Amino acid sequence: MTDRHRRALLTLLAALPALGLAPAAQAQAWPDKAVRIVVPYGPGGLGDVLARSIGRKMGDAFGQPVVIENKPGAAGMLGAGTVAKAPPDGYTVLLGYTSEMTVAPQMAKNPAYDTVRDFEPVALGGVSPLLLVAHPSAPGDTLADFIKAARAAPDKFSYASAGAGSPAQFAGEQLKKSAGISLLHVPYKGGAQAVTDTLAGVVHIYFSGFPPAVPHVRAGKLKALAVTGKQRSPALPGVPTMDEVGLRNFDLSGWFGFFVPKGTPAPVIKRLNEVISAAVVQPDLRESLANQGVETIPGTPADFAAFVAAEQKKYGAMIDALGLRER
Repeated sequence: MTDRHRRALLTLLAALPALGLAPAAQAQAWPDKAVRIVVPYGPGGLGDVLARSIGRKMGDAFGQPVVIENKPGAAGMLGAGTVAKAPPDGYTVLLGYTSEMTVAPQMAKNPAYDTVRDFEPVALGGVSPLLLVAHPSAPGDTLADFIKAARAAPDKFSYASAGAGSPAQFAGEQLKKSAGISLLHVPYKGGAQAVTDTLAGVVHIYFSGFPPAVPHVRAGKLKALAVTGKQRSPALPGVPTMDEVGLRNFDLSGWFGFFVPKGTPAPVIKRLNEVISAAVVQPDLRESLANQGVETIPGTPADFAAFVAAEQKKYGAMIDALGLRER
């Protein structure tokens, strides 16, 4: 090789980053350090349980630590906003839930982020219907009993939510509208706190995700009144759907999925998707989540993006119908 050819080769190699080839090379080496999953709720709730279960599988596949960071506040928007501003390198991942990714940004007058503009969807982890649970002191043993008592005593009873804009708030407001009752709304900074106070009798009812509530139902510490899915849950087959008890339009589910900041290299997103999708179909994890009422749904990033778009449309219509949009 002549000196002229050698200089030309060195010039070409130096120009590769400008040609857009550097990200692909970087992605091949990813991850070479710990990956952080931000959960925008406190420990013990649905998102935390799922992030830790799937995070362990991800760590095994990557050969690198996967660290879970709980960052609750503002109905999940605090943690989501943190990830939106993180470097788009694949090392900061959001375990996003229905509220902060499809509901709260549409309700808020000046949201700190936009789901489409600021995030790349990676993978849908799973979907869980909501489980309406009541403290044992709540009147009656059925939802019909509770509605009858609530109609006789407006604002005497309360419902908890995981925060303003959470699926639990939508379910509570829909219950009020459909049943013609008036309930006090008590928002919390996550599902774990809402379950704790329902157990303590501070609030009367709560539309919970399945994993935090099912053990307490099975132990007799909470009454299960109904589920919000189209069908009964295999986790609690004796509990009727809202439709079965005469309340329509209650196909509300809490879903969780993984997102990264906009601009994350496509090969990194593809790798994340492959590992997460493989994790959620492993028999031990799938069975464990199914026993807690969570259905795992693997798919491509494009599948997840389409799912999120449909959810945004659905909840946008509900926000307007229930008058929950900030002015």
